[in-house]
Amino acid sequence: DKTKEAEVVKKYNEIYNQFISGNFGKAIANKKIADSLFGNSYWTPQLLYIESVYYIKERKDSLAIATLSKIETIAPNSPLIAKAKILQEVLKNRDSIEANLKALNFEKSDY
Repeated sequence: DKTKEAEVVKKYNEIYNQFISGNFGKAIANKKIADSLFGNSYWTPQLLYIESVYYIKERKDSLAIATLSKIETIAPNSPLIAKAKILQEVLKNRDSIEANLKALNFEKSDY
C-alpha cells in the first residue's frame, strides 16, 4: 500500500535526519519504535551503520560490533556488509591501533 510506504519512508527519513544532526538518543529511541512497527525496511542497514558510529564515538565498541553484525543478519544482500566487516575488524584492534598511533613521533615541517 502506497500510503503505508510513504509513512514508512517519512518516519525513517526523520530518524536519519536525527542521526545526522547528532540527536542520537532520540534517533535510537525512534528507530526502535519504527522497527517494531514496520519491521526490517530498506533503511535499516543504513541506520544500523550510523547507530554503530554513535556507539564508536561513545567508546561502546562491543555494542557497535553487535549493531554492525545485525546488518548482515537482516539484510544479507546489503552493500554495507563489506564496510561493516571492515569497521568491526578495526574496532577489534582499536587498542593496538591507538597505541601505535600514540607511539609515533611526528616532526614539524618547515613548509
